[in-house]
Amino acid sequence: MYFQPVEPRAVEHWLSGLRTGCSLAGLEWSPFDRSPALERRGLELRAAWETEQLVARGLGPEEIVDELLAIEIEAWRNVGRPDQG
Repeated sequence: MYFQPVEPRAVEHWLSGLRTGCSLAGLEWSPFDRSPALERRGLELRAAWETEQLVARGLGPEEIVDELLAIEIEAWRNVGRPDQG
């Protein structure tokens, strides 16, 4: 899978598709699995993606994409950990 162009909206859609595919394959996750990655970056867990919070910090589109992907990778490392929500 890939996304194009490299901009926040495209990666949001791509990650949503990835999560849906993982869910269909039986890989369940909780939004709280994202908490450690967000806290480490000083971001709040919200119902929406963190794009607006990252824009407010002055990050450019490619930097936001990098952060969203890094957060997602960290979140999946927390999936199923008993100390998570």
